[in-house]
Amino acid sequence: MEPLEAIFIRVAKEGKDRKKYIFFKDQIDIAFLYASGFVDAKKYTYKEWVDSFEPCKQADGTYIVPHAQWMEKKKFHYNGPIRPPWDPMSLEEREYSEKEIGEIIANKIIPCTVLDPSYAQVYVNNLKAQGRLVNGKARIDKGAKEFILQIINQYPSPMRVLEVSVYGLMRQKKGSRKASQEQLQKSGFKAGQTAQQIFTSRLADLAKSQPAKETPIQPPADKPAVSLKDLQKRRAPGKI
Repeated sequence: MEPLEAIFIRVAKEGKDRKKYIFFKDQIDIAFLYASGFVDAKKYTYKEWVDSFEPCKQADGTYIVPHAQWMEKKKFHYNGPIRPPWDPMSLEEREYSEKEIGEIIANKIIPCTVLDPSYAQVYVNNLKAQGRLVNGKARIDKGAKEFILQIINQYPSPMRVLEVSVYGLMRQKKGSRKASQEQLQKSGFKAGQTAQQIFTSRLADLAKSQPAKETPIQPPADKPAVSLKDLQKRRAPGKI
């Protein structure tokens, strides 16, 4: 069965007209789905996703989504491969050249976050200002790796959230640490029950289809996984 059709069957409720609808309490629920990787964020912006629900928006700020409108969201839905999340702690502890550091930031760190690519140069400039990048070299040690992990946890991309959630759920079934979707549900979004049901329902389906790999899953930070401001601006922090 098509994923969105299955979700509708699972979470839709009967309205006053006795027809089935998906009810969202506010825009935060819609943002929650975007931030959790439900939408293909490489193809569609946060604004495009939210705007697609405008015909369903009610005067009180809630959203009542009929079957036809929900199925139109198929084009937004991410249904591609899900790789094990990259673990910064796997980096070798040694001295790296400025070029190597730039490549790690551009190819590993930035893709895991909602940070603008310009953050790569910001990071390098700060290393120089702090005296940690000397003669074109800087050492990556445990502290540096923990800082990288902190940045990723504070500004995760929707795909990063999805990766950690899927593989975290797989590990959870083996008695390991709870999956990160629990953290997302406790985040600043405060998503309603329907949004959480959609997320966990799809997550369970995705976890079943992934190969079982013992991939280290680092716990998310205590701060909200991602905020509306982060999604809308996609800017790098001024300091590190």
